[in-house]
Amino acid sequence: MPDEQAKQVADVASPERAPAPSPDELLWRQYSLHYDVYKFHFDAAVKYTSLVFAITGALLGYYFKELQGQPSARWVLFPGVVMNLCMGIGYFVGGCLVSPRKREIDGIAKRFGFSSPPNMSLLQVLLGLMCLVNVLTAVGLNRNQVGTRSFSSNSGSSSNLGHSRSTRAIGSRLMRAINT
Repeated sequence: MPDEQAKQVADVASPERAPAPSPDELLWRQYSLHYDVYKFHFDAAVKYTSLVFAITGALLGYYFKELQGQPSARWVLFPGVVMNLCMGIGYFVGGCLVSPRKREIDGIAKRFGFSSPPNMSLLQVLLGLMCLVNVLTAVGLNRNQVGTRSFSSNSGSSSNLGHSRSTRAIGSRLMRAINT
């Protein structure tokens, strides 16, 4: 009886090997994998951007409704700035990494004679636009903080040296020019 069980275990442990896939089969699997990764990245980029903007919107809503837009409470917007910058950098890196995958997919598609492989340029454009939008959002959230600090540093009486005071005044004029 134990010999029969050992034989059954040995049979299960060493299954017959399947024949090695052909080079065309391997290329097809690789093409399929690239296509699935393309769909995942496209879908994830849209979903993550939606999530980041939902969180940023909630932070802005809290800032304006609960804190009445007080300049001293702008620290509430800092997580939104960090999230948008991180996503913008991530989208930039992702957009740069699309080109090698695009060349590989195009090569496989030519070998199989496909007339329209997945359009990786669309993913690259989407990632570039999302990078731009996230970075501009982070700058927009942070811009008011920089402007407020610059203007408040000029207010009130101060016994600073004339040089630092004039530098601040020039900086304030520049910030006003940018804000208009």
